Amino acid sequence: MQEIALTGLKDTGAVVVAFAAKLNEFDGTQEPSTISPFVSDCIYTAAKHYLWYLRETGNSEIHNLANVLLGTLRSLGSRWAVANDYLSILDGSEFKFTD
Repeated sequence: MQEIALTGLKDTGAVVVAFAAKLNEFDGTQEPSTISPFVSDCIYTAAKHYLWYLRETGNSEIHNLANVLLGTLRSLGSRWAVANDYLSILDGSEFKFTD
């Protein structure tokens, strides 16, 4: 069952990475404001799953795919604050535990 779930995450993540790569092709030629801020949630969710999988396996291929997603969020962050909020969550600066 776990293998089926992981395969589904990888397949869905691959589609989102391909979508993010297409968005990155427009970088510089298309204003981020023409892209809906709701796209950030999709990219964030895929990045979150890839980063979890990367921590579990250390797979360098996953690292490269996660970087595509993070780069897309950075690009979208130039216009939409929500993308920067998602980046803060992913890098761990959103939540800090204190003693």
